[in-house]
Amino acid sequence: MLMRPLLPAAVSGADGRFAVADLVPGPQRFTALKTGLPEADSDALEAAAGGTVAVTLTLAPGASLALTVQDPDGRAIAGATAKAWMVPASRADEPRSATSMRERGGEPAATGTAAADGSVRLSPLAPGAVALELAAPGYVSRTIDATVTAAGSDVGVQVLEPGVEVLGRVVDETGNGVAEVNVMVEDMPGMAFGDSVARTDAAGNFTIADRPRGGELRLVARGEKVVPAAAVVVRMPPDGPVELRVRRARALTAGSSTSATASRSRGRG
Repeated sequence: MLMRPLLPAAVSGADGRFAVADLVPGPQRFTALKTGLPEADSDALEAAAGGTVAVTLTLAPGASLALTVQDPDGRAIAGATAKAWMVPASRADEPRSATSMRERGGEPAATGTAAADGSVRLSPLAPGAVALELAAPGYVSRTIDATVTAAGSDVGVQVLEPGVEVLGRVVDETGNGVAEVNVMVEDMPGMAFGDSVARTDAAGNFTIADRPRGGELRLVARGEKVVPAAAVVVRMPPDGPVELRVRRARALTAGSSTSATASRSRGRG
């Protein structure tokens, strides 16, 4: 999918020429996009006020990345999804993940679905570093780093481990279930980042699917109308449903505040 441009843009004509107007003076980079081909980026070019910048962008045929998705017993996982994000050359030596690439670059460069034998081929991809995300229902998703060559690359068999399901309920101080509360994973004590991993139903119940079998989860419930309690540490796999406690937030209105003040004034008299 090509994303709608937010910056000055143009569409090339039959001869491949284009003109982009309303450029802000200063350093500029240009990107060419066409469905079915990898993006082409220019180096930084200096745009002077009232001047013209000449640039040539070459869209080359894309390379492919092949792999096979299996479970720990060597069985193919048909229907597994694979998504690849291109890693800019300036970040190729940094730790990376599909999550960080998604946050920086939005849509993946290529996606694919595993066939009956577990094989996937992603294309078109530009040669270079990619962050590859693999996922399938019932299995723990994982991210791997790979390098795509101009001739194409094959990263071989990639194994997905079966996931564990976490069942739980969010309750208030009276023990009643709380609906429409987000359940999040704390990365550090008191700090929960990223998207929620589950949301409670009308009875306060929630389900977290496809988590790793080992280690632990620190779960906390958050919502607009609740005050979260301390995180609950869940050792995986859990030995039963998890209960997360919250307090319902209580708002003071202007009317109730005025009434309380008047009552205290009468008491002093």
